[in-house]
Amino acid sequence: MTPHGQLRPLHPAADDGTGNRSRRTTAAGPDPGPVRSITRGEAEDPATGPGSTGPAARKRQHPPARANRVFVVGSDGRPLMPCTVRRARRLIDAGRVRRRDYRPFTIHLKDRCATDGRTAVQPVEVRCAPGRRRTGIAVVATLDEEDRVLYQEEIEHRTDITRKLVERKTHRRRRRGTKWFRKQRFDNRRRPAGWLPPSIQSVVANQEHRIERLAGRSGANTITIQTAKFDTHRILYPKVEGTGYQRGPLYRRHLREYIAAQWQHRCAYCGKGDWEDATRFNLDHVEPRTAGGPDNVRNLVWSCQPCNERKGERPVHEFLRENPERLARVLRQHPVPLAAAGQHAAICQTLVRKVQNTGREVLETTGADTSHVRSEAGIDKSHPNDAACCGSNNAIRNVGAPAKLKAIGHGRRKQIKSLPIGPYLAWRHEKPTVRRATPCPGHARRPNHVHGIRSGDLVEIRTRNGLKKGSAQVEASTRRVYVRTADGKASTSKATHIRKIAPRNGYRKSD
Repeated sequence: MTPHGQLRPLHPAADDGTGNRSRRTTAAGPDPGPVRSITRGEAEDPATGPGSTGPAARKRQHPPARANRVFVVGSDGRPLMPCTVRRARRLIDAGRVRRRDYRPFTIHLKDRCATDGRTAVQPVEVRCAPGRRRTGIAVVATLDEEDRVLYQEEIEHRTDITRKLVERKTHRRRRRGTKWFRKQRFDNRRRPAGWLPPSIQSVVANQEHRIERLAGRSGANTITIQTAKFDTHRILYPKVEGTGYQRGPLYRRHLREYIAAQWQHRCAYCGKGDWEDATRFNLDHVEPRTAGGPDNVRNLVWSCQPCNERKGERPVHEFLRENPERLARVLRQHPVPLAAAGQHAAICQTLVRKVQNTGREVLETTGADTSHVRSEAGIDKSHPNDAACCGSNNAIRNVGAPAKLKAIGHGRRKQIKSLPIGPYLAWRHEKPTVRRATPCPGHARRPNHVHGIRSGDLVEIRTRNGLKKGSAQVEASTRRVYVRTADGKASTSKATHIRKIAPRNGYRKSD
């Protein structure tokens, strides 16, 4: 959700700042005329459109009172202090803006700069509260011993990278066996220093990109990042202290002996004792290893071989569906997931190192300090609010509704087109009449852009009813661009009828 969605034009008869009326005035009052929205471009109903004050307009849902500020760039390319939405709307109506950028919404002025002697720029800093699934970022200015929040946003990271990597691996193995015989390379490659899994690398890349974007638009040179350290041993055993950190549950004990003693030498699934007959007993994983179950002692139970074979790779909820009491006992010692704690620590360390490499000043703070500041200010807990409070020693003001972004990626890593029944295999049955655009058969043959526009870009299209704005959907086969506008869907195949306003940047508006 970008800030430009909160812009509304002034009243048709409002003053543009130079003493002139933006609309003609009659004896009966100002002539409303068709109101053209800045954000959508189509004509609005004067009774209910933006700028109207009638009863019907009061029923419309207005943006929050404390909306995000609009970033401002001077005529020399240097950032100025962000302004309010109302101020930005007046500057646009007065014709003092030469260009507009999006995500976040930024206006470029024609007649103001930081070196003209009449423009003051206060210090601004960017604060970040990183997370594994969601990240909050805030732009804060310290004025009159108060931290005033100028901009907040919340990023929802991708969760489909692991699935897409498995799909890509399947396609590559299929091609190795059907296209030509090629021996599989021996897996002896070393990972470079600082390597992260692709799912975690995506999170760090999103955070680094947004921090750089907001720091460049606001002119901030100080970045405050909230880091955290987790005591994983205390998470598993809350009463641990002293030498308990060095002497875990397996101190001077064998694993099988410890698990058997935990279950009184009885099967966890049927209750049979290991002394009753010659039945063999094994260690069974409550959460199967095929489903990502760990080898932690809290995920192991004492099980007889018949129950172990019957359970197999099935979830324990399905296996003990008819015995809820025994299921509750097995789940009572279910392991606490610690993957999030390790991933969060790796994310924070990598993010701090990458931001330091950009030459900006990086300050680190802890989650305990952020929690104290947030409770003192009486602010609700959320990722954007944590970002606004981290590293603060003053009162927090102007906390509003954050912009919400969802990372969707660029869609450029997948090279093989897929059909509902499998990968595209037409190249095996027909000989092409022209030279292929790509050297390897089976890869995408057509570009994923038309007239320099890709799917997801914010564009402006010329229709019979005038200019309209919307999100583009590219169809490379017909060289057409389809645009979802506010009142329907428009399409064109001419470059002169469409213009790109802002790229997708790997993000989209969150629902």
